Amino acid sequence: MSDDTTTPKTLWSETQFEVLYSAIQKKGPDREIVEIVKDLKERGFPPKYLVEKVQDKVGMTSANRLKGIIRDANL
Repeated sequence: MSDDTTTPKTLWSETQFEVLYSAIQKKGPDREIVEIVKDLKERGFPPKYLVEKVQDKVGMTSANRLKGIIRDANL
């Protein structure tokens, strides 16, 4: 049985991850990526997990960029 509060959170999270992947791939502005990371972090996703997801989905170069953005923003 599905929890009614879990489904919207899952859909929101998946959407945010897709936005993150797109922003990283298209070399979006760092400030945009920082806002996405902040949102995901507030929802319980640690930065290390975000880097791993980006690496799996869009590659090591993008993951390294994300690491740098996270480090520079002190997230």
